[in-house]
Amino acid sequence: MRVASFEMVRFLVLVAALFVSSIQAAADEKLRTQSVIGRVVATQSGGIASPIAAVVADVSVIAGDEVKAGTVMARLNVDDRKADLRSALAQVKVTEARRSVAQAALDAEQATYERLNRLRDSAAFNASRFEDSAKESLRLRAQIAVEQAMIEQAKAAAARILVDTERARIIAPYDGIVMTREIDRGDFVTVGRRMFRLVNISQLEVEIDAPSAAAAALRPGLRLTGTAPNGQSVTVEVRTVLPIENALTRTRTVRLRVLDSGAALAVGQSLDVELPLSGGNG
Repeated sequence: MRVASFEMVRFLVLVAALFVSSIQAAADEKLRTQSVIGRVVATQSGGIASPIAAVVADVSVIAGDEVKAGTVMARLNVDDRKADLRSALAQVKVTEARRSVAQAALDAEQATYERLNRLRDSAAFNASRFEDSAKESLRLRAQIAVEQAMIEQAKAAAARILVDTERARIIAPYDGIVMTREIDRGDFVTVGRRMFRLVNISQLEVEIDAPSAAAAALRPGLRLTGTAPNGQSVTVEVRTVLPIENALTRTRTVRLRVLDSGAALAVGQSLDVELPLSGGNG
């Protein structure tokens, strides 16, 4: 009986020692980490502005819609620019026709000049007519040069108008969620007016202000664990530690890449991240 009691006491002592050891190990591990609160940020976000001044013809998305890069979000009315484009192209043709007429006149005048030049040593040579022909040739060459310059000017105007017509389609520059829609059909928008606000939530990051001691232990590629307010665990990876320290708070900004693609995170949400105070496995 005494032997059994002794073994029982020995067993209980061993269990208690293991329990104390595990608590001490957890406490030691806790002392080697520091918890900081970060905020979820988007790597791509911004306003989609109007590239031209025009009336909104159609809007195909609303706030909350998910769009892919290249999706047409709105169309602007550019009927006036299309009319200007037709006018500019017609002006090109008119000027080209005037140049052709001047070129034909120059060819005829050159023929006259060469014929008179061959008669220079004969009694039929007309010096006055010869000089007039030379001057007319010079005038026609100048006129052709002017017409050519006007052709280039008209083509440039047409190209500029064409660019405006192509900008009538407001296209999503990247995948994202439409956060705000600030226009409606019939609105007149000026150049630079914001029409939509788009946020890419497929490439989220967490920004934290890490104490200097903890920031010194962080290296790109180091994986950490974050905890959302709802208790969800999120795996993050150090992307960069910005080499600027806040003199007032003694912290450095660290950007963490979110690795869990299925994590239900929102931009601006807080995330509790455990940082190692020394070392760590990448």
